[in-house]
Amino acid sequence: MPNRTYAQEWIAKACHNFKAAKFLYENSFYEDVIGVELHNALEKLFKAILAFKNQKIAKTHDLLALYSYIDRDVGHDVDLALFERANSYFKEGRYPNIGYELPKREEIEAILVMSEKIFERVCSRLELDCKDCQ
Repeated sequence: MPNRTYAQEWIAKACHNFKAAKFLYENSFYEDVIGVELHNALEKLFKAILAFKNQKIAKTHDLLALYSYIDRDVGHDVDLALFERANSYFKEGRYPNIGYELPKREEIEAILVMSEKIFERVCSRLELDCKDCQ
């Protein structure tokens, strides 16, 4: 039996991160900050699916690893390279380092567009309230 209540808690948090990313993008804020918000939004969205299915919430921030658990729920028409790129935005204890490149605006836009489609698909399929995402 689905755990709609637990999933809804995860979705609400995911939507907060997603709306923040959209707001920051629309206001031409720093791409690295937007990238962290997008990563957090996708991570929480994927964990919402696990919660809905009463599966153990994986203690990982790796979007590709999380996607491997829930790929049928998200769909196979996603760009895994964008998940990999989004993974690079979130690092424990992010400090400036040699070789780190700030995300490009076009890349952030591509992840934002893909994320919005995934949010819509997941909320529809699981029949969750995602009004906070709009």
